[in-house]
Amino acid sequence: MPVDERRNTAVMFSLGFETPYLTPGSINDRPGSLMDLFPTMLAVIGLDGADATAGLGVSLFSNQQTLLEEKGLERLDLELFPNPDLANAIWN
Repeated sequence: MPVDERRNTAVMFSLGFETPYLTPGSINDRPGSLMDLFPTMLAVIGLDGADATAGLGVSLFSNQQTLLEEKGLERLDLELFPNPDLANAIWN
């Protein structure tokens, strides 16, 4: 499957608490990466607002651009993977 057609799925349930970000059947189809999942979860559980950030990630409920939206997949890969210090800072 071509990279631009790949989709990662994250399923979140409110489990009885109210959150403005999760409504039954809602889908957030913004381009993002796993870096954006942690700040998105912080917003969902109420530990931060819609504009939550963590490291290089931003909440997918935010109006801020994700790195993937800002740079595109090809440029983001070119910037992250040839730089072992940056890659280690992100993934380790």
